[in-house]
Amino acid sequence: MVLTARRRAIVEYLAQAEHHPTAAQVHEAVPGSLSTVYNTLSLLQELGVVEEIPQPGGESRFDPNTGPHHHLRCVRCGRLHDLPLESVRVELLRDDLSVRSARVTFEGACPGGCGELVEA
Repeated sequence: MVLTARRRAIVEYLAQAEHHPTAAQVHEAVPGSLSTVYNTLSLLQELGVVEEIPQPGGESRFDPNTGPHHHLRCVRCGRLHDLPLESVRVELLRDDLSVRSARVTFEGACPGGCGELVEA
């Protein structure tokens, strides 16, 4: 991968983002061609540097934290919060299943309340 100035700016933005931005939010933060943002995000996914998180009825979000974790999506503001694996306990009801990995997105409210309401 050739690390152009635009790609570097996108990578730096994702690394410091405290949320899981959409491609449009990345584009707003790093002006230039929207196609460059999408192409760079696609390339970063292929390299395992970022993970796409599809959202119900909305634009995908991108997570630079590719380590094992889950998410909580706020039903009020739509923001995604990382949840450590140890905060969720899963029990399989069948012994003949073997799970290699799982990523779960819970729906609820932001910790402390966000005060914003989004249309579903």
